[in-house]
Amino acid sequence: MIMNQAIIKNIDVLQEDYLPEKIIGRKKEIESIASSIRPLFYNKPMINLFLHGRTGTGKTSVIRYIIREVSKETSRIKGIYVNCWMDDTTYAVLLRIAEVLHPTMRLAKIKRSNAEILDLINFKKGNTKVFVVLDEVDKLKSDEILYMLSREGYGLIMISNYNIALNKLDRRVRSSLSYIDIEFEPYDYEDLYNILKERSKYAFYEGAFPEPFLKVAAKNAKGDARVGISIIRNAALFAEQQGKKKVDREDLLKALKSVKGAKEQELEKELKGKTKKIYEIVKGLGEADAKEISRIYKERFGEDIHERTLRYYLQELVEKGLIETKGEKRWKKYSSLI
Repeated sequence: MIMNQAIIKNIDVLQEDYLPEKIIGRKKEIESIASSIRPLFYNKPMINLFLHGRTGTGKTSVIRYIIREVSKETSRIKGIYVNCWMDDTTYAVLLRIAEVLHPTMRLAKIKRSNAEILDLINFKKGNTKVFVVLDEVDKLKSDEILYMLSREGYGLIMISNYNIALNKLDRRVRSSLSYIDIEFEPYDYEDLYNILKERSKYAFYEGAFPEPFLKVAAKNAKGDARVGISIIRNAALFAEQQGKKKVDREDLLKALKSVKGAKEQELEKELKGKTKKIYEIVKGLGEADAKEISRIYKERFGEDIHERTLRYYLQELVEKGLIETKGEKRWKKYSSLI
């Protein structure tokens, strides 16, 4: 069946990489980040930042928005965005920066040392001030690049879904960074509803997506804008596949189910090493305290796990939304949410 194009007017508005003209619900965070970058306009070093919060809380969108607005205001300050999921080594990050600063040079064709690339991108040789955004900074294979860039005077904005992402950094590196934390809390219902309403205005034909369904999507997204947008996108696609002229309840329910399943698979796919092992134990037990989890870990994998290390990984799973905690301190218990 050929899809009926009676519902979706512009699918791009519903894509993950779409950057809206205005950012809803993040005025305070934008002002804090802008305040940290502002010294660059007066030829002074900026304040390094660490942005953290769960997925779908607008961290990347806010930063991309700020980079765009800074570029409109001046050509003397350049923000460079690097996704460390893709560029996870010191060499890859340096190469990405060099490619942005020198777009006409075919750098990838000629193998250079880290020191050579660093010399090539030395912004001190020119009048341009540079700040580097390292998204998913916890995916870096080494913290060498953080020390290298901070030592060279680059402003750094590090982003992670986890507030403990920088806890494992070498003490020397953490000292050189001297960063400020900015937490992105999950969106409240009102902000999330307004985000979906704004997207739907440009994405759908008038009357094709009933407004009450936007409220359902906002409620079920539980503070995650990406989930909310995925719900309304999937519902519209399901309706179009059936040749409908507007989204109905059946399409919405199907979208809610599909997004929930995809979210679970995405989260579980991210798990590796000790994190994955610990999650499997918690999931199998249903509910357990750290002592019980540690005992089973040793039985199953033949090695001890330090209490502090275990709590680090458990906290990571909590922040991913895969497990939850009940109780306080030594009475704290962990249980699977999926």
